[in-house]
Amino acid sequence: MSDSTNTPPDNADRPRTRFQQPGGLPPIASTRATRPVQPSDVPSDELPVERPTEPRPFPPEVTLYAAHPSVLIDRLRTVYAQSALSAPPPTRWNLGVTVTIPDADIWDQVQAATADSLRDLLPLTIRVIAVAPTVRNRQDYAAGWTIEPNSLDDLRRVRASAIAAIQSIVPDLAPRPLDPALTVAESVPALAFPTLIATMQHDFAPFTWSIDVLAFMTETEEEQSSN
Repeated sequence: MSDSTNTPPDNADRPRTRFQQPGGLPPIASTRATRPVQPSDVPSDELPVERPTEPRPFPPEVTLYAAHPSVLIDRLRTVYAQSALSAPPPTRWNLGVTVTIPDADIWDQVQAATADSLRDLLPLTIRVIAVAPTVRNRQDYAAGWTIEPNSLDDLRRVRASAIAAIQSIVPDLAPRPLDPALTVAESVPALAFPTLIATMQHDFAPFTWSIDVLAFMTETEEEQSSN
C-alpha cells in the first residue's frame, strides 16, 4: 500500500526560472539604474551640431491702409484716363497710422490685436458727397472726394479701435489726423489740374463704396503698388 502523503506534487520537479512569477505573471524587468549616455560616449563626428536659430523677419515700420474695392478702383481709372493722367490711381487709403516694429514677436501681436479689434466693424459703407479740389501751394495741386460726415465718423470709430489695440502693444504710437477727403490724385501738374477737376465734377452724383479690408503695408510695398 503506497503512502500517497509522500507523493510529491506534479510540478515539484519543475524548478522556477529566474524571472518566473507566481500565477504565471510575466518576468519583472530589471530596475537597476543605468548611467545616461554622455557626449564623451559618442564619437565626435556623430554628435549633433547645434545651429543658431535664424531670427524671424519683420517689417521695421508699417502703415495702416484701407484697401479700395474694385468698383472704386475702376472709377478712379476712368477719371485718370479722361484727365490724361499718366500715373496709376491709388488703390488704398492711408489712414495715418504708422507703427514702428521692434521685433518679430511685437509684429505678431500687433497684427493679431488689430485683426481682433476690427472683427465686428467691417465692412464699412462710405458715402462720397462732393469733389474736393486742393491747392496746397503754387506748385502743389491735389484732388479728392469729400466724405459724408456720418461715414467719416464711422471710419474714425473703426480707426480708433485699431489704434487702441495697437497702443496696448506699442504705447508710443502717434497717429496723424485722418484726412476728411479721399485722395483721388496728388502732385497733379498745373496744366492737368483744371481738366482733372472738370472731369470729376462732370455729371457728379453722390455714390457709396465699401471698406472691406484694412491692412498694414511697408513703404516699399506702397511704392511698388503705385508703379
